[in-house]
Amino acid sequence: MDMLWHRKGALFCLLFVYTGFAAAFFSLAVLLTSLFISAALLVLSFLPPVRALFSFPVHPRCISLLRLSLTAVALSVAFFSWYQWRTFDRPIRELDGTTAEITAVIRDTSYVTAFSTAYTADVMLESGETVRVLLETDASGLEAGDRVSATAKFSVIPEYSGSFPERRYYYSMGTSLSAEATDVTYLDKSEGGLKSFFIGWRESLVGMLRADLGREGSALATALFLGDRTTLADSLNRDFRRLGISHLLAISGLHFTILLGGLEKVLRPFVPNKKLRALILSAADVGYMLLCGLSATVVRAGIMLLITYAALFFNRRSDTVTSLGIASFLMCIMDPSSFYSVGLQLSVTAVLALCVFSHITDTLKTDVPVSRVRRIVRKVLTAFFLPIVVQIALLPLLCLYFGEVSLLTPLAAVLFTPLVNLLLLLTPIYLIARPLAPVAFALGTVIKGISECTHVIAGSLASLRGITLSLSYSFAPFYAATLFALMMATPLCRSRRSLKKLLSTIITVCLMFAASIITENVLSANQVKVISVVKGKNDAVIVMTAGDTMLIDISDGSYGAMHAAYGQAASNGTTELEALSLTHLHNRHVDGVSRLCDATYVRSILLPSPITPDEAAVYSSISAFAKERSIPIYTYEADDTVRFGDSVEILSEKRESISRSTHPIIAFSIRAGENTFVYLGAAATEIPSYADETAADMLVFGTHGPLYKTNIAISLPDDLRIAVFRGDSVKYISAELKQALVGTDVRTSAETVSFLVAP
Repeated sequence: MDMLWHRKGALFCLLFVYTGFAAAFFSLAVLLTSLFISAALLVLSFLPPVRALFSFPVHPRCISLLRLSLTAVALSVAFFSWYQWRTFDRPIRELDGTTAEITAVIRDTSYVTAFSTAYTADVMLESGETVRVLLETDASGLEAGDRVSATAKFSVIPEYSGSFPERRYYYSMGTSLSAEATDVTYLDKSEGGLKSFFIGWRESLVGMLRADLGREGSALATALFLGDRTTLADSLNRDFRRLGISHLLAISGLHFTILLGGLEKVLRPFVPNKKLRALILSAADVGYMLLCGLSATVVRAGIMLLITYAALFFNRRSDTVTSLGIASFLMCIMDPSSFYSVGLQLSVTAVLALCVFSHITDTLKTDVPVSRVRRIVRKVLTAFFLPIVVQIALLPLLCLYFGEVSLLTPLAAVLFTPLVNLLLLLTPIYLIARPLAPVAFALGTVIKGISECTHVIAGSLASLRGITLSLSYSFAPFYAATLFALMMATPLCRSRRSLKKLLSTIITVCLMFAASIITENVLSANQVKVISVVKGKNDAVIVMTAGDTMLIDISDGSYGAMHAAYGQAASNGTTELEALSLTHLHNRHVDGVSRLCDATYVRSILLPSPITPDEAAVYSSISAFAKERSIPIYTYEADDTVRFGDSVEILSEKRESISRSTHPIIAFSIRAGENTFVYLGAAATEIPSYADETAADMLVFGTHGPLYKTNIAISLPDDLRIAVFRGDSVKYISAELKQALVGTDVRTSAETVSFLVAP
């Protein structure tokens, strides 16, 4: 396989697509500058005097390759710039902050909260243009295809909500605006069409599986066969992510190959004509794409198979690289929002890695006959090393989006791929065999058994300590880019000798990467870092020591605040929480803690001893779901000292209630070595004696709780080095306190603040 020299069409398409992927991170001004530079270089490459500047002979193929690359880059940047201006920049400039009477067609339900529902909708403006927006309203029960009228106030979707890239997610759906809709009036149902028919069919099949197999028993089957992941347990998503095999849960080329390959074997005895079979399989391919909802990964896989069937029909040869390039190019041309799709970026890169692995195995393979045992060993090794090659190719994207990599991916892929493939095959067979009760019962039992087995094995493996490595270190992107470039260069090696040299280089860089991570962890093993995080009126404190992380949540229990705090911990090298500690107990903590435990791995939960009936009810609820997840619960009393790691003590100084608060006063200190970090809740000055009893090197006056709206006049220790005043607390610093703070590092911003408590 020679991806660069002989497959120029594939190279052009892939360069066009990857340039668009990269362009999605830059502003319009940067894109226009890049367009000018690439176009100028392209023009210069055609001028004869330019070649005279080189003191060495240039191969004509290199000049041709350079021109092809510059053309692809220039066209991609030009196309993406036009799309970004037309779809995002202009609507934002014209509609942000405005209110208008609109008519909208509902496309899909985006999410549902206790107070409102958000729909993805196409909004028809008075000018006749159509803009896709996130329509938020208290009108529930709307369905895809419903046409409504409303009064809408437009605003820009925020760039981030916690650690979730919300703007990029909605950009991948073609929308950059949200609209708060009131006075929503149902008008009529727009024409359904073929897509609506398949959506209805999909919902019907999902309903059948859930009715027969139960919500939990059918969740994995519906996710794999129909792409419906609404009932898939968050804990399974978490476990598959920790194992590095999340791709097995997304419909991809593997699913198409298995299902349509099985259909081809069924058709072969009845339809001997290859071209007729190709037509039937093409129709089935399109139908399955529509049935699964036309997500980016589904469409990419479907188009690649269509290209393969077309080549078969016209007696032409097809190859994976060309099919991938054409499929991804057509996707991005027909729907440019695909440039923003993380799933498509991962999918295209993974398939490229498969092509690279195929080239490596083909080049290293010998014609010497081998025994059956050696063939089996070779297949096992192939199955083991394939995920490693894919993971290396995905490293830049893993650094960019997820910040961690799993060490158990090869083993997990070997274990779970057969289970997933079997479940994928059995699900359509079960749906066909439903009228035959005994057969359906047996198949249903097997499907539920495989699902339960998958949950148990994934949970056991994901619970192992140290199976994920953080990629948040500053040097990780450099190694990731280097390894990606080396891996993509392997198709240039035509001889076994040159390929072995390149593979040796790749292994050396991998070892250097591992050594860098180990060195970083060894150097930080004796450090104690405390990070103060603020999100609105919610706080969190992160304690990191010897590779373990405790998250002390000081919020109203909202999952968004907790997840944002965990995102900050992840950016500092955390891949799991050794402990999650609460300072008080709100009703919303039940949902927030439960969702955080399902989103990331939490090994223990620390709860304050309840002092009111409401707190006791929350304590009981959290204990119940923690018991279901086998997470131990520890309870601390007022004035207790909690030891974390070998050198950290966390003291809950006081837990006293005041009339204006629904929970006790929040105040605690963290001691490591000779240094002390102190957090004072927003109402801490209700107890004047508190601060007099505290010696602090670092002090944070937090935002959570009712602010004591009078001058803050607390005694400060002489050795206070850093004082952080969150929120409105800075407004109430007394003159005496200002004088006492002279010479102290005082910070009043809402930014994250890190403290190295013990070196």
